Amino acid sequence: MNLKMPSNNKLAAAIREYSDSNAVRFHMPGHKGRIKNDLLSSAARFDVTELAMTDDLNEPCGVIAFLETELAGIYSAKHSIMLVNGSTTGNIAMLASIGQSKRILLARDCHKSALAGAALAGHEVISLFPDPELSVITPESVEAALSESSFDAVFITSPTYYGQCCDVDAIADIVHAHGCKLFVDSAHGAHFPFSEQLPCSPVRSDAWVVSCHKTLPSFTQTAILNIGASNDIDPKEMQKYVSLIQSSSPSYILMLSVENCFSENMCSDWEHHCIRITELRKRIAAIPGLKLIHSSGSYDLTRLCISSSCTDGYSLAARLAAHNIYVEMADSECVVLITTPNDTEQDYETLISALSLIIKMNEADQQKQMYSSPAYYPSESAISIRDAILGQSEYVSLELSVGRIAAAAVGAYPPGIAALFPGEYITEEAAAYLCDIVQRGAKLFGTDNGLIPVCVRK
Repeated sequence: MNLKMPSNNKLAAAIREYSDSNAVRFHMPGHKGRIKNDLLSSAARFDVTELAMTDDLNEPCGVIAFLETELAGIYSAKHSIMLVNGSTTGNIAMLASIGQSKRILLARDCHKSALAGAALAGHEVISLFPDPELSVITPESVEAALSESSFDAVFITSPTYYGQCCDVDAIADIVHAHGCKLFVDSAHGAHFPFSEQLPCSPVRSDAWVVSCHKTLPSFTQTAILNIGASNDIDPKEMQKYVSLIQSSSPSYILMLSVENCFSENMCSDWEHHCIRITELRKRIAAIPGLKLIHSSGSYDLTRLCISSSCTDGYSLAARLAAHNIYVEMADSECVVLITTPNDTEQDYETLISALSLIIKMNEADQQKQMYSSPAYYPSESAISIRDAILGQSEYVSLELSVGRIAAAAVGAYPPGIAALFPGEYITEEAAAYLCDIVQRGAKLFGTDNGLIPVCVRK
């Protein structure tokens, strides 16, 4: 692997020079680089605003523009745009970039931000469901959908929250042959360029977004929108859509963390991490009663999806928490753990010891009940996503929501995948599923104190 990493931190140098100059700050932010708080004081001096030497994230032409050029080189993109409002910004901007009121083929396992983007742009959305065996969108399903009807764009998720990857290259060939654009939510794949043992970044797509903070040593909310070589959009045009959504007062602390996380030893760190995580996977699989799921096809080996034969994921997460171990997410089947080079060997020893003890103490438990997600079951669409989200709504209990039209995306968070799609009728199966996972410990997004937003009857 021969990636060219940033040679110097120009943004950091510019901000440090300004901070060291003891300039009199008659500009934002109001703390003026002085905060009387032990946790915040050291960072405050670098929390600045758009100045001649610090550039402007929404109209970059200096040190930020230089950083974005280097990011494009790392991700093999035509152009890269740094984001400080998360991958949500990128997902919405990608969908806005094709205009208004278009037809979108949208993977049903999409993040809720894709639904927000479709609503804001007024797109007509047709759902595409993951293969029940492979748990991802397949080239065959894309070909079948595009052959049956015309679309302006296809939007998929790869990798999924569970680390499974689509065959993006094959999908890109099909999508482009049908004259469509391909957008990929690759939020969980920011680390892919740094080891040959990891899946490839979706460089054949027209645009894709990665979240730096999910797997790289960057602060929360940091992400990158990459424009692919196949996309004929002017980067300034894409920047326009980003700027419509992104804060006009972006945090320089967040931007500094992006620049800092791409160090010269990034590739060697991830290569070494892939080796040690391979060994960790063997140790976990050797514990009776445990198995690693989603370990076939193209997948991120650093993402651990651990299933127990004697308890569901929610209970396993709670029992790990009792050992002071906190996982990224849980569902009815498994717990999901994000690993990175910043984990210590002691972290892994603690995990193995806890898992072994939990399984030993729960061997007598009954076989867990499996409950598949209704996110992968179709429901009849009544109105458009835009009309559902932006129209009048009222809140009802889950029990009374059956047969009503969902007025928002509702599902477990994480992963932020909607079990209820706005504009679709709420089925008894979906409502029962949500009731079940709440009782098991899941937290729902899109609700208000457990009540579901539904469209007002006319």
